[in-house]
Amino acid sequence: RVNAIQKVRDLLSVSNGGPIDESALAQYFGVALPSDDDLEGDKEAKELKKKMEEQKKLLKATLLALSDAAAALALSDSSQTDILDSSVKELKKWGSFSDAKDKLTYSMTLSRQQRLCKGEKGSAIKTLMDAKKDATPEDDKKLTEEMLKILNSLEGTEHIVADTNNTLYKRFPPK
Repeated sequence: RVNAIQKVRDLLSVSNGGPIDESALAQYFGVALPSDDDLEGDKEAKELKKKMEEQKKLLKATLLALSDAAAALALSDSSQTDILDSSVKELKKWGSFSDAKDKLTYSMTLSRQQRLCKGEKGSAIKTLMDAKKDATPEDDKKLTEEMLKILNSLEGTEHIVADTNNTLYKRFPPK
């Protein structure tokens, strides 16, 4: 799946005949963007802004899918962490997400990268805790389960794991 998503990402590039010109995107978003007042009378600038926003959104969605797939691969095969690390580094360059589902995926992927690639389990837990602040109950459960995986790998946290499991069972009883 990672290879398939990587091929799609490569095909999106202008150099391969795709619609996304990453250097033009970086150049456009790297400068001060025109205000809405500036765009009011300039049809060409409006079209450019719309085109660049669409390209950025497509690139971010592709990079997020690639990073998510790389995280799943790295969980099952620890020798594949370099793919996860490079894809997350590229994803971080393009900013945050506004969609709740994308925010959840981004937080989970970032947490996995911190844990698997960098060995920063504390940072991974903090990333998940920060994501829980805005999470829906369903997302909160996913984030808590991911946090439990990290806590289980730490020595001396058995009491925290037990308490968190009890809280999960109370909040989300098995059906």
